[in-house]
Amino acid sequence: MTEDMPLDAGARESGEFFRRIVMESADAVVAVNRDQKLVLFSPAAEKLFGYSRDEIVGKPLDTLLPHRYRSGHAAKVNEFQSNGSPARYMGDRKSHLLGLHADGTEVMLGATILTVATDDGPIMVAMLRDISERIKLQQELAHMASADPLTGQLNRRAFLESLEREWHRAIRYKTELSLLMFDLDRFKSINDTYGHDLGDQVIRGFCELVRSSLRDIDLFGRWGGEEFVAALPHTDLRSARSIAERIREALAIRRFEAIGFEAFSVTVSIGVSDIRGGRISLQQVIKDADNALYEAKNAGRNQVVIGNAAGSIRALASGTDG
Repeated sequence: MTEDMPLDAGARESGEFFRRIVMESADAVVAVNRDQKLVLFSPAAEKLFGYSRDEIVGKPLDTLLPHRYRSGHAAKVNEFQSNGSPARYMGDRKSHLLGLHADGTEVMLGATILTVATDDGPIMVAMLRDISERIKLQQELAHMASADPLTGQLNRRAFLESLEREWHRAIRYKTELSLLMFDLDRFKSINDTYGHDLGDQVIRGFCELVRSSLRDIDLFGRWGGEEFVAALPHTDLRSARSIAERIREALAIRRFEAIGFEAFSVTVSIGVSDIRGGRISLQQVIKDADNALYEAKNAGRNQVVIGNAAGSIRALASGTDG
């Protein structure tokens, strides 16, 4: 633009420049007015959401949101516009938007959001991109870092991190929390007799059995080798003992098949402890369960042993493995 170019021509050229940026941007660009009606919908937005500009401009912004988010979203947009908030970026596993495609599917969106002052009031502009694949990859990587590769359950590090959060929550809200520690009995002889592939099959089968016996809120992980551990929020010692006994009985009657061998059964020893009303440390809870498990092994295996409030242990249910 030259210095002697008329102002209106310069303005037109500038407007065309920015219009082309918006229209050709790979990011979807949408804008809403103070009434939260869509006033701008770029070609990339058409591809992202499956609506044409003609059918979406003038519609409420909520049209692009999953139904469960619509009730509280208008207030957030109003606050953003009225406060003249600076640009805000969202685009990771903990901070992203969910959009709604015209076909009803949800899309994870990275977003840069800002307000633009106009003579007609503030306009909120969002530059959006589909980050569903990136979020999925991040989730898969996070799962790989926290999961035991053989069983898919939490590994020891991830279990301890989750257990610590549950322990703090139980202390804060004065709720129950119990711990179960499992050890498959005479597991070395299974590997020696039937081979490691079948040993892995036994471990996976045991994990499936335990996971099916627990609630979604319960934690379950591989402690190491043939040892496993579960944390049961909002569960007292008596209830934890009942759950442990149920798992012990279910495994004892399960039969495993091995080519060239008769079907065989596997038993498990289980130690149980709880946080004793928050009076002991998390390390002591783990130690109590471990000591109880040790006692179960020494007392003949295939039984549940519990740590009592005095710190000693007593068997609650038993049946030797022969």
